[in-house]
Amino acid sequence: VAMARTVLVTDLYTRVRLRADIVGATTRYPDSTLLVYLNESYPWLHGVLAEKLGYFETPQTVTSVAEVAAYALPSDYYHTLGVDYQITSPQWVALRNVSFAERNRFASTGARAVGYRVVGNSLVFYPAPTSVGQGYRHIYIPMPYTLVASSPTTHQIDRVDGIAGYEDMLVDHAALKVLRQEESDTRSLERDLAAALERIERQSADRDRHPTRVSEIDENVRIDPAGQDWYDARRWT
Repeated sequence: VAMARTVLVTDLYTRVRLRADIVGATTRYPDSTLLVYLNESYPWLHGVLAEKLGYFETPQTVTSVAEVAAYALPSDYYHTLGVDYQITSPQWVALRNVSFAERNRFASTGARAVGYRVVGNSLVFYPAPTSVGQGYRHIYIPMPYTLVASSPTTHQIDRVDGIAGYEDMLVDHAALKVLRQEESDTRSLERDLAAALERIERQSADRDRHPTRVSEIDENVRIDPAGQDWYDARRWT
């Protein structure tokens, strides 16, 4: 998803102060305090945009090693959306998300993986591919990074991608924390946040990010060398 509207964290301080009507209260609410509130609110916004609108989707390329099932997840990993196997360029086929109950249904090795699970810090293929150099694509949501005022390092950002003005929700969410601290009326901000969430829900309804059926299956590949029927393409639809 293209992203095009970035706002400096330091500019968010000013916007929070305006929304919470504390422009002159820099001693009571210094930048350091507002940064804490923004960091408490940012994971919420990140989760809403990722879950409802599909933002932040990130591909991880995984290249198979012979008879190796487990591959390290990215250091910024938060949530998996799906895993694909590259049949040919540019053709991909979706792997099945294997449940805990299904974990023993598969042979230990096979020509290629047909399923996956996330186990701890690893992406685990079922079965482990016997071939070297196969291409897999792990599509995931990265964790929300930590907001900093300047000089970001690993897993930190000094600006927020508001995409289409969604940083207003972050500002309002942080301003709510200020008003609650002041025991002030929060209803106006709560109404604005509710309206923004309703707009996102409407946009989400127009998206088809989670189809109930796998649209493409490589039916010509038979994985189990013993000829057992656990790789039945009909099971993956």
